[in-house]
Amino acid sequence: MDVKKVIDGLNKALSLEYASIIQGLQHSFLVQGLFRESIAPMLREHAEESFKHAKMLGEKIVALGGLPTVEPAPIKQATELTEMLKQDLELAYQVYEHYESLLKLVQDDTPLRVMIENFVLTEKEDCEELEKVLELKKIKVKEKEVKFQVK
Repeated sequence: MDVKKVIDGLNKALSLEYASIIQGLQHSFLVQGLFRESIAPMLREHAEESFKHAKMLGEKIVALGGLPTVEPAPIKQATELTEMLKQDLELAYQVYEHYESLLKLVQDDTPLRVMIENFVLTEKEDCEELEKVLELKKIKVKEKEVKFQVK
């Protein structure tokens, strides 16, 4: 395992997680209207999850002999709900894809690989949740009524 490349990759992940924390919180503050009560807590949950990831990443970077970054990735903001959610989905995809690429670097370190695999899972779940909220996957129902047959 190339420790320098791993530390650089973990620092990029940390930068993305910082951005997720800040962007998620900012959007939770700015969201208004009918869906505020359901969307703001979801955004805060995502920010808290990113904070947990950031803590783990920072600790791992130090354990590997590196210095954790203090710089967040670029942060986007909006005041319109759909635009906010699209920005959050775009960032979630960036984080997910970065973790996927990190997996290739950490195959030799089982605990680190498992940590990154867990991050991949939670980021993918975040992406899927945002896709559902944005109604990006159209679901078709063949039958409006389902009748169960008893045998």
